[in-house]
Amino acid sequence: MLPCLVITGPAHEATELLRVLHDLCSGSLLLAGFRRGDLQEVYRRTLLISEPNLNNQTAALLGNLTNRGFMIVEQRSYLYCHSSKAIYIGDDPKIKRIQHAIYIDVTPALNAAKGIPPEGVHQNIEHLTGHLAKYRESNLAQVRRLEFNPTGLSPETNAVAKALGSCLVDSPDLQAALVSILAPRDQQRISERLDTAEALVIEAVLALSSGGAEQLYAKEIAVEVNRLLEARGERSKLSPEKV
Repeated sequence: MLPCLVITGPAHEATELLRVLHDLCSGSLLLAGFRRGDLQEVYRRTLLISEPNLNNQTAALLGNLTNRGFMIVEQRSYLYCHSSKAIYIGDDPKIKRIQHAIYIDVTPALNAAKGIPPEGVHQNIEHLTGHLAKYRESNLAQVRRLEFNPTGLSPETNAVAKALGSCLVDSPDLQAALVSILAPRDQQRISERLDTAEALVIEAVLALSSGGAEQLYAKEIAVEVNRLLEARGERSKLSPEKV
């Protein structure tokens, strides 16, 4: 699994972050926008994308391409297009969901101090790229074994933590810190899903089927969903067609 970094916030700060990642990631490409057809030219590269107007279809495609082995069919050819990527999706943090993604907001704090980077920072960045390459050569075999097994996370977030944590060789403290960073966001996502129409339908089906019913009609489920909504003080209702 290849994690995806999703960036929200002001365009300037997001662009600066994409530039930093471009300095650090081997074989990366900075892309102003993204289309499915671009994959013929850029597959198997680390993609750093600025796409503030991302649509649902493209978000789903990028999410699917975090899974190794998945292909796309383009002009009668099969392309393996899975890759690591980072994408800026605009100011709204509630915009499209992308599978296996870590979401960060780069909006600067109002009281954030602004200053000039210390002398030597740019030289250190240049050297860091070489250090990362050496780290990869020395530890790739161990990383591929994916021996880090985090606990207390949902399956999707667990996959992200396992992929990232396995790259932290001989550093259990950093691995624990990684899990502590991902855990609050994981709980937030679970809470958000509990209020979705899909979650309500599942809850209603479980309640209705507890009596041993072998089949349920959409109309029955809609009645139970609307009862749950009313009990929670919600005014909205779900139609049988929506169910």
